[in-house]
This record gives sequence, structure tokens and C-alpha cells, in this order.
Amino acid sequence: MYRGWKFLLAILMTPLCVAWVFALVKLVQHWWAQDGSSASWFGLLLIGAAGWLIAYLILPKPFWLYVFGHELTHVLAVYMSRGKVYDFKVTSQGGHVRSDRMNWWIALSPYCVPIYTLLWIFLWWCGDFYFSGDLWHSLLFLGIGLTWGFHLTFTLAVLHNQQPDLADQGYIFSLIVILAFNLFFFTLLFVILSKEITATQFLSMLWNESVICYSSVWKFFLTACRWVHSHLLRHNLTS
Repeated sequence: MYRGWKFLLAILMTPLCVAWVFALVKLVQHWWAQDGSSASWFGLLLIGAAGWLIAYLILPKPFWLYVFGHELTHVLAVYMSRGKVYDFKVTSQGGHVRSDRMNWWIALSPYCVPIYTLLWIFLWWCGDFYFSGDLWHSLLFLGIGLTWGFHLTFTLAVLHNQQPDLADQGYIFSLIVILAFNLFFFTLLFVILSKEITATQFLSMLWNESVICYSSVWKFFLTACRWVHSHLLRHNLTS
């Protein structure tokens, strides 16, 4: 029954995620039209992400590093849920965490949270007390692009496999939640870094796109119901 409700929630969230993608595209277009072409931080993000993608494709993949971050995120999610961790194991082939509780947040958090990006931002912030200058600030954006690329490439790679985390929560629910959280973190980063765009502007775009998406789904649903009703009516008349 619980998985049935999560499946229903995933179906209801799907138009929202579609609307979020459209709103994010419009956000970037609006930002670019205003002052985006002069924002060097966006180019540095792309350079960092591109650098990681090249390294990912041609160099040995540091899977153990991803596994460590993956399992560490599980651990942090357990503590956030006021649970206890009994075992934490990481190898180059995989890892596991044993705890006294499990919920959707604990199971899916490694796919939703770019843990190394948050760690990089924290380390950069600590170093900001001692370093300064354009080069130091450039390192922030290069590191964000690189670590976020790390998160996305490995997340997409492991989603091809039959992950127990996703199977336990239901694949459709898990994929929708993962998509929603990654969109949220990217939007949050974009709004924080771009001084020309505010959270209110994005929420307005998201609201407009959501109204369009949910209205379209509702119209499609009504059309499908009318078609089924007319089909059944003809069938009853001919039988």
C-alpha cells in the first residue's frame, strides 16, 4: 500500500518536473539576455564540468571515491533522520551502511545530493579567510563544475544498474525524486550565483509552467475519458 502511494505521488510530480525543466530553460535564457554573456562564473562552471567529463572518458574511473561519497551521504542522511549507524564499509567494488532505520531520504540521498560539491564549497569557504583574489574565486567555480560533473556522471552510470536503493523505494518514484532534487540544487546554485535573477522570478516562471503542464495533462485526461466512454457506448449498442 505504501509503495502504491509513492507511485501515485511520482505520477503527480511528473508534470511538476517537466514544468521545472521548462522554467529552468527560460531562467537561463532570461539571465543570458540580461547580463549572462558577461558572467565569467558560468564559463568557469562549464570548463570545470568539461574537464571532468574528459577525465571521466579517458582516465581510469575513481569508483572508490564515488562509493565513499555515496555511502557517506547515506550516513549523513541517517543522522539527519535521528538514526544510528552500526557499520560503514567502502571498497572499490561497492559499499554498504547498516543503520537502525531506513526511509526514502536515506535510500535516495546519494543520488540527490552532490556531496563533493557541498564539501568543495565548504572547504573553499574555510580557505576564503586566508586567500583572496581572482584566481581564488575562479577556483570556486571550477571546483563546483568539476565536482558537480563528478556527481552527475556517476549518478547516471549507476542508475543503469539494478540499484537496491531504487528497487526498495520503487523505480518510478525514485527517478522522479532524484530528478526533482537535482533540479532543485542546480536552480538554487544558479539563483545564488546570478545576481540578475531572484528566487521570486524563478518561482513565478515555475508557477506559470506548472499551470500549463497540469492543464495540459488534465485536458488529455478528459479527452481520454471521453474517448473511452464513447468507445464503451458504441460497444454496448452493437452487442
